[in-house]
Amino acid sequence: MKIEFIHHSSVIVELEKHVLVFDYIKGDNEKFKFEGELPALSNDKDIYFFVSHSHEDHYDSSILDIQKNNPHVYIVADKSVGIGESGFFMKDKVFSKPALKVDFGKKYKYNDIEIKTLKSTESGVAFCVYCEDKKIYFAGDLALWYWEGVGDLINGREMSAYKREINKLTSESWDVAFVPLDPRMKSHAGDGMKYFMENVDCNFIVPIGTWNDFSTIKTFKSMCSNSAFAMRLCDINHINEILKN
Repeated sequence: MKIEFIHHSSVIVELEKHVLVFDYIKGDNEKFKFEGELPALSNDKDIYFFVSHSHEDHYDSSILDIQKNNPHVYIVADKSVGIGESGFFMKDKVFSKPALKVDFGKKYKYNDIEIKTLKSTESGVAFCVYCEDKKIYFAGDLALWYWEGVGDLINGREMSAYKREINKLTSESWDVAFVPLDPRMKSHAGDGMKYFMENVDCNFIVPIGTWNDFSTIKTFKSMCSNSAFAMRLCDINHINEILKN
């Protein structure tokens, strides 16, 4: 299993017969700029693009052009994303291969992979993907959000919602998990990551949603009293980094 971090929340998992691409964006948005690049994709493997929700730091329509030019590309998208179930629509073009549109709390079989979805605490879904012999969790924006000034009631609801969804993962062991570590939450950035690591059986955890601020990872790990616990969280040092090969 090869794992590559592109940027922000865009990651790739390459298996023997499949390539799984999660929340890929080009990164040239007006509001932000990420400089990672999508590597060349295999011509002899089925390629699945997963889109957790429609926010612009998790989805852009460039994946439709990729699908148009490669018959081995499939798209799995939250129902909020503007891709038609009977074909992909972009401007005046219609692409023939339908997307699998998903909702939270459901199970799906798409060709030879299985997918379960959780409800995001922000927008859309989180993905549990069963492919070949691997179990892969991708959170999207399923995070433990904490915002200063909104009050204990709202932050308490956020915590309850997060724990309710993460607890659905505890009955299984996961080969890799992609979990948010958002520096915008300042001193609370690691709250959700800590809960996940304390409760879910996964020894290879990749932080996403960092806005490429990799110092947040080092800060979180420095606060872990148990070194073995901290080592389960993967270090990221640069864009387009191969994290596992």
